[in-house]
Amino acid sequence: MDLKKPAKKITLKPVCQDVDANRTSPKNKLASGRQGGKLKPLKAPKKEKRELDEQDDLAFKKKQQENAKKEEAARKLLLSKKK
Repeated sequence: MDLKKPAKKITLKPVCQDVDANRTSPKNKLASGRQGGKLKPLKAPKKEKRELDEQDDLAFKKKQQENAKKEEAARKLLLSKKK
């Protein structure tokens, strides 16, 4: 009786091994030296929408008109002094 031995499995190792395989993780290999471009700014929380009452709205518009009148008067005063 002739008994044959089972064939041995041969495992091949890659010829080109990565020297830094122990020092770097796979994530670091993808972006070598740079972090992948410009960083995105952090998102600010959304502001709550608030509705102004008619009284607040009218008071605000009145205040803006008064400020505009004061600025116009100051502008005219400066222009008259330059001449």
